[in-house]
Amino acid sequence: MRGNAGKLREWYGYALYSLERACELGGIARLGERDWYFDGCMQLLRQQGRDGGFPTIEDTCFAVLFLKKAQLPVRTGPR
Repeated sequence: MRGNAGKLREWYGYALYSLERACELGGIARLGERDWYFDGCMQLLRQQGRDGGFPTIEDTCFAVLFLKKAQLPVRTGPR
């Protein structure tokens, strides 16, 4: 979550949202030992402005898409 897509800062929100979609649709709760959703939320909180927005309108839109998690919860534990 912290390293992201190299030097292409403008793609951060898109990359984060893409990760959310892939993990939600794939039923993935953890990447290795990391809770990807918790880590993503923490990164977004660090970027959030006092007014609740993010640096750009695009960043704000992708942050909302990441945070909404409209899918059913992923299943954890043995299948």
